[in-house]
Amino acid sequence: VKAEIDIVLRIEEKKEVFATSRWIVIGFAVGSIGLAMVLGYAISWSLIGPIKQMNTRLRQVASGDFSQRLAVPNRDELGALADQFNTMAEQLQDSYANLEQKVEERTSELARTVEELKALGEVSQAVSSTLDLETVLTSIVSHAVQLSGTDAGAIYEYDESGEEFHLRASHHIEKELVEALRANPIRLGAGTVGRAAAMRTPVQVANIL
Repeated sequence: VKAEIDIVLRIEEKKEVFATSRWIVIGFAVGSIGLAMVLGYAISWSLIGPIKQMNTRLRQVASGDFSQRLAVPNRDELGALADQFNTMAEQLQDSYANLEQKVEERTSELARTVEELKALGEVSQAVSSTLDLETVLTSIVSHAVQLSGTDAGAIYEYDESGEEFHLRASHHIEKELVEALRANPIRLGAGTVGRAAAMRTPVQVANIL
């Protein structure tokens, strides 16, 4: 009887040990699965997040917003791809800025050309519509002032025999000054106009005061 009791006790002990071991194994398995899920989620998010951000930035760049940049802390292939994206966006931004500047410059040149052609057309019309030389010269100097953006202008006629320049037409010059200029012809080589004529080159005056 004692031997049977000992056998039963040993069986019960083994059952308890087996049950404890089984719960330990189950707990370890559940913990491993949970850890694997957490790690999987973290790894997948570290990949999906930058990809979503990159997709959004690409759409914005495609719509014309070249100021967009990617901030990806990854040091793997995604990080290298983000650096390449930022470099590409910066180059596109610089190229677009240069293109805008060139378009503005070209537009300004075309507008100036149109103004010049318009002025030439009006001068041609004035020449063909009258035989009065002073009227034609006044039209020419007025358009020259307009195109050059200056405050006033004048046209002189050169007298080779006397080596003098006589005022023939003016625009936006006061009447008293016009009379003074007509009364005092410019000698060749004298003054700014005389020097410019003698050297056959423009002369710039920094300050006339």
